[in-house]
Amino acid sequence: MDLSASGAPDETAVDETPDSDRPPFAIHTEGSSAADRGTALLPGGDGSILIGGITEGELEPGERGKGKDIFIARYDIIRSRQWVRQIGSDAEDILTAITPGDDGAFYLLGHTAGLLGEAAYGKSDIVIAKYGADGTRSWLKQYGSAEDDLAFAAAATGSSIYIGGSTRGKLVPGNLPQQEDGFIMELDPDGNIVRSTLVGSSRADRVTAIIPGDKETLYIAGTTDGGLHGNATYGNIDGFLANYDRSLAHRWTRQFGTTGADIVLAGAANGANIALAGMTFGSLDHEINAGNYDALLIVFDLNGNRFFSRQHGNDGFDAFYGAAFLADGTVVAAGTSLGAVFSQPAAGGYEIIAVHYDLYGQRRREFQYGTAGDDGVYALSATDDVTTLTGALSGRNSDIPYTGISDYFIMDIKW
Repeated sequence: MDLSASGAPDETAVDETPDSDRPPFAIHTEGSSAADRGTALLPGGDGSILIGGITEGELEPGERGKGKDIFIARYDIIRSRQWVRQIGSDAEDILTAITPGDDGAFYLLGHTAGLLGEAAYGKSDIVIAKYGADGTRSWLKQYGSAEDDLAFAAAATGSSIYIGGSTRGKLVPGNLPQQEDGFIMELDPDGNIVRSTLVGSSRADRVTAIIPGDKETLYIAGTTDGGLHGNATYGNIDGFLANYDRSLAHRWTRQFGTTGADIVLAGAANGANIALAGMTFGSLDHEINAGNYDALLIVFDLNGNRFFSRQHGNDGFDAFYGAAFLADGTVVAAGTSLGAVFSQPAAGGYEIIAVHYDLYGQRRREFQYGTAGDDGVYALSATDDVTTLTGALSGRNSDIPYTGISDYFIMDIKW
């Protein structure tokens, strides 16, 4: 992708400063008059990008619900918006993931406290919908138990869609969580449930990432308050990486953590390694906690052996909300930091952070960007040597437009 000013639309700010501490990037912002946040990205093969998120305003005329609504929008290679769709009930609706289907179609996943499908079941229900490349919706399904059911992760592979999250009710037939259990569901191409299973200990558990492996393998990651699948606990909240076959039969689980809280928020794979992103209140491996939560990246091989872990932070709250592999096998993690983490001074409030690591966990370059308000990255994707980020900007900078309380953005960084 060309990050030159000549290829960017008017709404995009471009930085090509030859500063070794920050790679060149381009940022495009957009939003309603209220608060907007990008929470999911799906790259197209032609350089386009599909972004999904949450809005408290009106992005698609006449489609405003109440509280928080789901939105999806497609942008071309120069980040000009092609279309936008908004889905809202009379309660809060949250988008957490987008995964590709066949022929340019895609599935969006989230949860709602209202009514979006044919019926509402409990306090929060799972929502999944299928859209065509032109933004035409094929179907939308809502399902759940009488309690809270939350969806955080999705992956479509072959003729199946796999989703993961957590439940406090009888979401899986014949099984009742002891507190809050993680779950995995397999759906058919029409969104009907094929099979499901709980992923749980005697305490609270969540599935926050689903990563397809080979044609018979799924990798599942998340958090647990207990000992998952017979593993010992490290204290407080632990992270885990588990291996299942495509019929949801469990193979193995690797549980990891410190005496503090260790939380997995997202994951990615490249055919050789698995990267998990999140945060830790402790010091994992040979890393040293800087105070409060540190942003955490852990890389495993496909057998669940931990390759390396890296954490970054200051004495405030810091987290990586996503990770992605570049074409050369190197990995990028991105998220948010309360204040400066690297050499660049903070602009104010929470800052956008991203770090590029080589195959051995050595830090190549880091990136920090912020406005006078609170800013953060909540999803990322990668193609070749470019990483695309999305999230929210809450302050005003002279180099970018600003439309509401917070705007969503698309940022392209060339490493």
